[in-house]
Amino acid sequence: MQTYLADRYQAEFIILECDRILNSTAYIRRLRSVIKNRSFDSIIIEYVHSSYFLNCFPENVRMILDAHDIVSERARQFAAFNYQGVLYEMNEEDEYRLFQCYDHVMVLSSNDQTIVSGVLGPERTILSPHPVVTTPKKLRNAVSNITFIASSYLPNVDGISFFIENCWPAIRSKYDVTLNVIGTVCEKLQSPPEKNIMIKGFAANLNDVYADADIIINPVRFGAGLKIKNIEALGNGLPLVTTSHSASGLGKIPADIIKIADQPEEFVNAVVQLIDNYELRKSQGAAAYRFIRQNFSEEVCFSGLLHIIA
Repeated sequence: MQTYLADRYQAEFIILECDRILNSTAYIRRLRSVIKNRSFDSIIIEYVHSSYFLNCFPENVRMILDAHDIVSERARQFAAFNYQGVLYEMNEEDEYRLFQCYDHVMVLSSNDQTIVSGVLGPERTILSPHPVVTTPKKLRNAVSNITFIASSYLPNVDGISFFIENCWPAIRSKYDVTLNVIGTVCEKLQSPPEKNIMIKGFAANLNDVYADADIIINPVRFGAGLKIKNIEALGNGLPLVTTSHSASGLGKIPADIIKIADQPEEFVNAVVQLIDNYELRKSQGAAAYRFIRQNFSEEVCFSGLLHIIA
């Protein structure tokens, strides 16, 4: 969004602190120094736990919360897998009360749009997903690389660990393929139990990573919001196998675009079908790319927000 607004509207972006995390009092002090003697039509505050910034602006300014995830919903998801208290938590009542302090609340997924619309009404809810601007990758006839790309966020660590333990041995026993794990998620993983699992770490150029991938997996089982790695995989025209939880943020996605699997046997079977069938991989990848172009372009993703602030 930052690049999009800067290119089209000459928007200015000021970072209050680059090198360290401050407390709320210090952030407020710096913000007030930056905005002194300036007026604003609309203000976007990122994350509900940053709502203390509301005190810095007059009541006649349109205040928009960029919620990213619904924190209370994320907490429920984490608790279902016995990860209570790992991240910042907020109960539903307090979170919805803070939503009411804003003129609009912006969310990433259609599921969250439904929840927030129930609290504020649809006219105060903005759906603004993460856009993808990519070109489709050329698929190889034979599968060599199955790829997972993720940060060190706990659900990612849980998901790939679950896949390596419960799914990968069955796939590897049938095929000479490699599992490539990319991103800071690698920092949280133990040494691979097999030589055909490559824990590669951070990649500066994801375009090269996607160009080298034959199948993308996303075995994340819990969390919240839109799974950006899903839409990036689809936007690169690659076949994707993911969980029903992970796919839910995509909205009503046609069945021919992704393969959904939750249990280990389902995940193995879905990956095996793609390995065995080049035409299936090609058709799924092409349908995925068309879906992203139609639903996750910059123009589509930012239209609701730009309509509000124009």
